[in-house]
Amino acid sequence: MKLDDKIKGFPVDLYDIQLDSQKDSLKGKGTLYVNSNGFIELKLFLDTPRENSIKIFFESLNESNANAGKILTEDSYYSLKGISTNNDIYVCKRLLLGDHDNFKIYTGKVCSEIIIEHGNNFEIFKIAKVEIPYKINIPKNHAIESEKKYSDKWTSKSVSLEIFEVLIENQSIDIFSSSDSTTILIQNKNPGTIEKDIPLIISSLEFVTAIIIDRYAIEYENENGTKRTFRYFHKQRTEILTGRAPLWISSGMSDNFTDLFIKFYYFLQNHEKHESINQTLARIISSRYSYITLYALAVSTAIETIVMDYYSTGKKRNSQSELSIAITEIDKTSLSDTLKKRITGMLGSILGQEKADDIIFNMVNHGDLNQKFYSNWKKLRNSVNHGKDPDPDLQVYSDLCESNLVLYHILILRLIEYRGHYTDYSTYGHPQIKMSNE
Repeated sequence: MKLDDKIKGFPVDLYDIQLDSQKDSLKGKGTLYVNSNGFIELKLFLDTPRENSIKIFFESLNESNANAGKILTEDSYYSLKGISTNNDIYVCKRLLLGDHDNFKIYTGKVCSEIIIEHGNNFEIFKIAKVEIPYKINIPKNHAIESEKKYSDKWTSKSVSLEIFEVLIENQSIDIFSSSDSTTILIQNKNPGTIEKDIPLIISSLEFVTAIIIDRYAIEYENENGTKRTFRYFHKQRTEILTGRAPLWISSGMSDNFTDLFIKFYYFLQNHEKHESINQTLARIISSRYSYITLYALAVSTAIETIVMDYYSTGKKRNSQSELSIAITEIDKTSLSDTLKKRITGMLGSILGQEKADDIIFNMVNHGDLNQKFYSNWKKLRNSVNHGKDPDPDLQVYSDLCESNLVLYHILILRLIEYRGHYTDYSTYGHPQIKMSNE
C-alpha cells in the first residue's frame, strides 16, 4: 500500500524549512516524502552548511554513542515549519534527525502529526473530511435510492443501505467505504469544536468496528482557507488490524449500531478519563495476531484495568469495622507481638483495597452478570498470569479467551449505558444477546 497513491500531499518540495530544537536551529530547503518502510521523512539541504571539522564529527559521534539504547527525551526532537511552492504551510512538532552527509544534507523522520495549512483564521471550521486509506467493514443504516434507465420505457429502481449515518445534536456524521478506502464526512453547526470532536469520532468507529485506525488524513475547509492534518507517522502494515466487534457487523441491527456509536461517543465526550478503554482495545486487537498466550494476557488484564479504573470505589464496604474486630480478636491471643503485627498487616491488605475480583463477583451476586463470565475470567487470568495454560485443549483455551472478550465488551457497554444487543462470541453460533438479559 502506497500512501501517496491513496491520499495526496506527498512527496512535496519545501523551499523554506526551519527546524528548531532546544540545542540548535537549522534552515534550508528540501522534500517531504514517504519512504519504502511507510514512514514520512524529510530530506533537508542546509542553506549554510556547517564546517566539516574533525571536532564536530567526533562530538556528533560521541553524542550518538552516549544515547545508544536510551529512551529519547523531548530535546532530541526538532519542530518543523516549511513552506511549499503553492504557499501551503507544513508544521510538525516532533521530527527526529538521523543520517547526514558531512553536515550538509540531513534526513529526518516525522514522529508526530503533520498539519498543512493554507490561508488564515482556522477557528471557524464547520465541515471536515477524514480519509482512511483502507476499507473498513462498517455497519450501514442509511438507505440510498438509485434508478437505472434501460430505455424510454423501462427503468429500474433499487434501495440499498450504503452509508452509516449518525446525527448528534448539531452534528452529522456520514461514514462510507469504497474498495480501498473509508471516508468520514462531518458537518458541525457549532464553530470551533470540530477539531476536538474528530478524535472522538475515530475512537468511536474503532470501538464499533474493532479496528485500529492508525493512518488517516483530515481536511478542513471554510471561506478563509483550508487545513489538512496527516497522521501517518506509524509504519505501514500490509494488513489492517481488526478484532471482534461488540456487535457483529453483519447482524443487520442498524438501530443498535447507531445507539452504540452515539453512547460511546457521548461517554468519551463527557469523561476526560477514557485512555484506558482506547489503550486496552488496541492491545486486545493487536494481540490477536500473536501467540494465544499474549492474547489471553491482553484480554484478561484489560478486564481488570476497566474494572479498577471505572467500577472501583476504592475501599471495601464495612472493611474498617471488620478489620477492627479482627485486630481485637488477634490481640486476645498468646501470639508474639511480631506475629500479631504481621497478621494485622496481611488482614489490612485483604480487607482494605477493593480488588477487581471482588467487584466482578458482586456483579454476579447482584444478578448483573452471568456466572460463567466471572468463572472463565478467573480461570484464564490465574493461569496465564502464572505462566501456565488454562487447559491443554487449544479449543477450550480459545473459548476461554472469547468469553473474556465478551466480558470486556459487557463491562464497557454497561459503562456507556448501552441497552441494545451484543454478540456472545463465547456461545456456539455467536447469538445476539440483549443487554437487559444480563
